[in-house]
Amino acid sequence: GKKIFIRKDAEAFGAEFRRSEFARTTLALLLTPPAGVDVTYKYAGEGTVDGFSCEIVDAQVGSNTFKLYLDRSTYLPRMMSYQGLKPFTIRIKKDKDNPDPDVKVFESRMPQPETAEFQVKFSDYRNVGGLQLPHRWTQTVAGREDETIDVTNYEINPPAIADKFKE
Repeated sequence: GKKIFIRKDAEAFGAEFRRSEFARTTLALLLTPPAGVDVTYKYAGEGTVDGFSCEIVDAQVGSNTFKLYLDRSTYLPRMMSYQGLKPFTIRIKKDKDNPDPDVKVFESRMPQPETAEFQVKFSDYRNVGGLQLPHRWTQTVAGREDETIDVTNYEINPPAIADKFKE
């Protein structure tokens, strides 16, 4: 007998999340934002990541701040940290009283969103098209190991990629 309401702006939220993720990734890997994204950089001091001395730079994108930890000897990114929404799981079960597969029943209420510190560490740098890019990303959320990504290859966009979309 409970009703679940989906926010009409959920699709817009998803698009904003994807834009933020794209901006974070390009900042972390290339130290530059995607076209059309304004960033303010500020030196934030020194620190260490896994025993490596780093220079810390704050990258301000709108109301979000990302800390970029640059290895002092190579100036390659060692880590990026930022505050984000802590992941959560929603369980959905089949409603045995309703055979319609499009009807879903939530077992519990949506949790209140919590923020946590995300840290993404970069390692195993290799030369790709003249760029040094990490082939291992290790993420922690609130100090707990979350996921490790092993990149098998990168495909570098051609310089005039906008022309490719006109075809």
